[in-house]
Amino acid sequence: MGEVFLARVEGSAETLVVKRILPHLTENPRFLRLFLDETRIASRLVHPNIARIHELGEADGTWFVAMEHVDGKDLREMLKRTREQGHHVPLQIAVAIAVEVARGLHYAHQATDAQGRSLRIVHRDISPHNVLIGRDGSVKLIDFGVAKAANKSVHTGTGILKGKFPYMSPEQANALPVDPRTDVFALGIVLWEMLCARYLFRGKTDAATLKLVREAMVPVPSSLRDDIPEALDRVLLTALQRDAAERYPTAEAFREALAGVLANLAVPNVAKWVQEYDDVPGLDESLVEAESIEAEKASDETQLESHEQPTVADAPSRTGNPVRVRPTRSERSALSDTSTSERNLEQVKQLLAQVAGRPTNIGPQATSFVGRVAELADLHQLFRQGARLITLLGPGGTGKTRLSLQFGSQLVTHFQSVNERGRKRGGVWFCDLTEAKDREGVCAAVARALGVPLIGGDAVTQLGHAIVARGETLLVLDNFEQVVALAHETVGTWHKLAPKARFVVSSRELLKIADETVFEVPPLRVPRDAKDARSAEAVQLFIERSRAVKPGWEPVDSELAAIAEICKQLDGMPLAIELAAGRMGVVNPSQLVTRLPRRFDVLVDRKSDSDRQATLRGAIDWSWNNLSAVEASLLAQLSTFRGGFLPDAAEAVAQLPGRVPPMEVLFTLRSKSLVRVYFPTGDENQPRFGLYETIREYAWEKLQSMPELYGARARHARWYLDFGLRTATRAESSKPLLDALDIERENLAVIFERRLDEPQGAPDALSAVLALDPLLTTRGPFGLHMELLDRVVDHLGDEPALLTSALEARARARLGRGRANDAEADLLVADELARDAGDEHAQGRLAVVLAMVERQKGMKREARARFERAIEILGRVGDERMRGRAVSNLAVVEHELGEDDTALETYDRALAIHRAAGDRRYEGITLANQGVVQQGLGLLKAARANYQAALAIHRELGSRRSEGICHINLGDLAIEFEHPGQALAHFESALQLVRDVGALRFEGITLLQLASLHQQYGEYDDAMRRLPEAVEVLREVGDQRYLGLAFGMRAAIWALTGNLAAAEEEMVEATRVLTDVKDKSFLDALDLYRGHIELGHVITTRSELQARVLEDRLRKRITSASQRGAPDETNPEGAPSPADRSEYVRAALRSLRGAMADAGRTP
Repeated sequence: MGEVFLARVEGSAETLVVKRILPHLTENPRFLRLFLDETRIASRLVHPNIARIHELGEADGTWFVAMEHVDGKDLREMLKRTREQGHHVPLQIAVAIAVEVARGLHYAHQATDAQGRSLRIVHRDISPHNVLIGRDGSVKLIDFGVAKAANKSVHTGTGILKGKFPYMSPEQANALPVDPRTDVFALGIVLWEMLCARYLFRGKTDAATLKLVREAMVPVPSSLRDDIPEALDRVLLTALQRDAAERYPTAEAFREALAGVLANLAVPNVAKWVQEYDDVPGLDESLVEAESIEAEKASDETQLESHEQPTVADAPSRTGNPVRVRPTRSERSALSDTSTSERNLEQVKQLLAQVAGRPTNIGPQATSFVGRVAELADLHQLFRQGARLITLLGPGGTGKTRLSLQFGSQLVTHFQSVNERGRKRGGVWFCDLTEAKDREGVCAAVARALGVPLIGGDAVTQLGHAIVARGETLLVLDNFEQVVALAHETVGTWHKLAPKARFVVSSRELLKIADETVFEVPPLRVPRDAKDARSAEAVQLFIERSRAVKPGWEPVDSELAAIAEICKQLDGMPLAIELAAGRMGVVNPSQLVTRLPRRFDVLVDRKSDSDRQATLRGAIDWSWNNLSAVEASLLAQLSTFRGGFLPDAAEAVAQLPGRVPPMEVLFTLRSKSLVRVYFPTGDENQPRFGLYETIREYAWEKLQSMPELYGARARHARWYLDFGLRTATRAESSKPLLDALDIERENLAVIFERRLDEPQGAPDALSAVLALDPLLTTRGPFGLHMELLDRVVDHLGDEPALLTSALEARARARLGRGRANDAEADLLVADELARDAGDEHAQGRLAVVLAMVERQKGMKREARARFERAIEILGRVGDERMRGRAVSNLAVVEHELGEDDTALETYDRALAIHRAAGDRRYEGITLANQGVVQQGLGLLKAARANYQAALAIHRELGSRRSEGICHINLGDLAIEFEHPGQALAHFESALQLVRDVGALRFEGITLLQLASLHQQYGEYDDAMRRLPEAVEVLREVGDQRYLGLAFGMRAAIWALTGNLAAAEEEMVEATRVLTDVKDKSFLDALDLYRGHIELGHVITTRSELQARVLEDRLRKRITSASQRGAPDETNPEGAPSPADRSEYVRAALRSLRGAMADAGRTP
């Protein structure tokens, strides 16, 4: 019931797929709604693992969608070909494909609409048929036609099953509610079938298949295929649990588990595998086969009248064979565009329709229409649902006019056709009301658009009769906001008189008349980061419009990052983006970014005939000039907020003349498109208000000359400092409170900036930083944290209590970045101030951090004594949270002193305190540190359980730095289990996490761990590639311990690769650095790296005697590092060896033993 065309972009090898509904189905309301639903969902999903929708269009009475073309096969076809040849899918290929599908699924499950509301998407039809594998190795998920989503117009009724029976989950088969775990189960089926080369749930009848699905009896994959490892069995069977609560909770959790397995398999080459089985390597231009769209719908939607009697429903039955389309040579050459696939497919439309003499005044536009696929699909759904009056609502510059023109042009064919009664419809007519100022102006403009002469009498009534006479017609009224007071007597009258007419009105304000359907026009989608830039509509518009002044321009990657930033700063507003693109003839993207703070001066189109659209300021001036004094006052005061606000904050900050309640006026501004509503948490029950940044800057500029300025700023600071300090005291271990601080991060940050340089403003600036402290400590960015603390300390003067708090916070931040000496300097000053003030509580807190400094500097016994004093003080003052942290850190020192049994007991004591005090963050830290001790004692399973529990806590809190540290621990543990692939995966995950939050010290440590991993397995080139990065970062943060270790590792590698002179020189520097640090575990590791140099001499010397002497010395080093000490009272079985106490010693030991074995020497 549909056709598929392949469109080739002119001048390139790029192709698109164009799906067209057959004309006779266009008037089938349910079918068209299903088609539009799929487009609405898929067009909002822009991800490398989801086939992208480029355009929705109408031509010659039917609908088409243009989407990404994947040059390859679907997984169903690939599995069929492997089975025909008697082969299995290689393990690494199957798992790699599942990893990519899971990645795309997780993105879809997390997707939100333009306001931030969760779309609650569940695909419900994950099957080999809907997974495309490209010849380039790409993996794409397709067909969201039966997906469950919050914004669908066609919802599944009771007893309706959606999806293919053999790939359903048990809850689907029982017609129960579904969630993302349903897709996890289905992906598990697909992976099982890839591995086992047979169907998992396939009965002789549909009823038998459903029975198998409900029972969910899954054979262990390794029982059917010998090379499947136990770890893969475990992961797959978890995904295929009958009870959804026993499965992986998210597709991301499934992906991570699969990635861990994949890391220990051969490197997958999906592209090579596809090409091996794809016996049609090129595109056969003479024949493009298209499967019936209707056939897919019929097979995917099944209603269950009873559990044993499935029947087909929800779509017309399949008729005929798959359609084969044989385009002519001229048609194929016409499938092109003037530039790229992101722009309109005008040539495709020419192929699909040759429309002439259309009853409309909408002509070709001067520029191409970019993006808005989802919005057009939404509007068509409203139209198909019978909406007669649709108001496109949005502030100036959001692209309402262009969207209304595109929507109207797509409906021309419908409104020129004959209706079911045989009467011709009345066309689509566009009317620009920019110049209309009164009732007569509105009527005159509409009369011109319709070609109706006004011959005296009441013009509104005459036009009403003319509209009635046209029957089914569409009238598009643009720029209605300036005559919105006339809405009732004009549009309202016509709407009543002409029940068959439809109206689309673009306006900055609501019409507030009966039967009005409001459609808020969102800005264009902006990129999350530079990697996402090319797929973002806002960036596409910028590039397209830039080519008007720079023909043929194609931005390079460095320019894309700047363009992404431009689009973000301009909120994705089309007018602002187009004006910015117009400056590309004189500046480059990076220069334009620096000019955006002066956006109202920079973004000017001197060629425009419209004052309202010629400048960014002009687009907002009109709205401002039409506000009442109270409305203008509120809008100006709302500009004090950054990053949005809640209603109670607006009421606390804004004070209006005559004591008018702010909320009343707030909703008026909302109806005028000057205030927006969004949902940052995805929860529709937690709306948040805000201003687009361009409007906020305009209103802030106005506020500077208004008497409300200082009062609004003072109330804003008072409200958020009270909120911030109240929340911060309990936030560090509470995800909801951290989330609350995160949402108000910008409001607190702007208080800091405003108050820092004002007289007597430094205390408020410090309060803002302290309110942000738990958030920045936990989630970062850590560089910003340090910057704010440095700046506020410089402004505080000598107020003892304030300075003590600031220095304590900065010392903790400095220590976290490896700057122990700087931290110590702050702490000593703060401690003296606390003693002078007699502040015992502050002395206890400072003692904990001072002890941590001493430990980091290698002063273990001094650190232990100070921790013990701190524990005593904090117990006295009743600070259980800090006491628990002191106990936890004491256990770290005990471990480093070789007292592992004592350390384990102390960790248990700390955990009890953390849990009683509700300190979730430090519970996670303590679990991970306890795992380090367990790992050193060989209790590897216990260590893994602790690391995984810690990882779960830090994920819950959103503590990405601590999450990264857990991955470092798990990577080191994977080496102990001799799983280097898993170790690499964990270290790479850690590196991404710590980089994301700017945790430079841990970035350096992770790079060092990666280098060490490569070194231990003899991959010296890879190790030497990582080490310079690690050295650079560690030098920047001043972490001497890890810097010295990096020098030692580099010396070892140079020795083993023949550069003994460089090795000796580097070892001298490593010894100097670590001797100053005085950390025994690092010195023990360095001793083993020194052994690598001796091994280098053994390999190169011609003297057998020298070789024997050096080998004896090497073995002594190995024995010294690995042998337990003599028994004593603390350690009756002998003191732990250096390798027991330190993962770095163990790593150096493994490296040395491996190098000796490679050299043919017995370790």
